Amino acid sequence: MPMVPDLNRIAYTVADWQCGLLSTKTTQKLISGFVEPESLIPETELIPDPKPDFFLSQVLVLQRRLEPKLNLVIKHLRIPLPDELNPDILSAEARELAERGDKIAAIKVHRDYTGMGLAKAKDLIEAYLRERRGEHNPDKADDCA
Repeated sequence: MPMVPDLNRIAYTVADWQCGLLSTKTTQKLISGFVEPESLIPETELIPDPKPDFFLSQVLVLQRRLEPKLNLVIKHLRIPLPDELNPDILSAEARELAERGDKIAAIKVHRDYTGMGLAKAKDLIEAYLRERRGEHNPDKADDCA
């Protein structure tokens, strides 16, 4: 009978590390122990855990509730955001994609980094490209021709 590592134990250890409950060194040590021959379990005992997505969904719900509140506090206290957290400033990756002509990928990257809506991200990328071309007029007269 084949013996395999207990993947559920590994998954929970990684989840604890991602939440900051374990250090990287401790996580590596634990996972190394899980793959040692004495820690292996029979393949027939390996049962998929039906709950790993539950934890992630709870974290995402909490994030969606806290982020708007945190943004209000930051705005109220007029705390300047570092460029990488400021949704009105494009990341180096988004700028590079836009400059290469891959506007859709640039919009996606900016939305992934900031959570910004599609229309606003598209407008920001297009404004950046206009500025790079020396067109400071936000009028869309070019599109009507």
